[in-house]
Amino acid sequence: MAEKKEFLLQGLATPISHYCDAVRWGDLLFISGMAPVDAKGKVVSEDVAAQTRQQYFGKARPASTLIGVKELAIPGMKVEIEAVVGLKSAARP
Repeated sequence: MAEKKEFLLQGLATPISHYCDAVRWGDLLFISGMAPVDAKGKVVSEDVAAQTRQQYFGKARPASTLIGVKELAIPGMKVEIEAVVGLKSAARP
């Protein structure tokens, strides 16, 4: 059975409620929705493009889902980015 490991990363705002920043289960890494906030939890800008750049992916083009909602968890927040990653094991049978 795969082990579960939770991650809280330094430099990111403290997650709302009981969430963690990421969870690894076996070869999968589930990255929690990332809010466009600074380390103190304050929304970085009212501009949606500036908010999106706060968790910039670089040249990587991950699959994504876009959902329109009336509001998000933090006032002024216009984007939230999450991901699921398949990790390659160091040792395979």
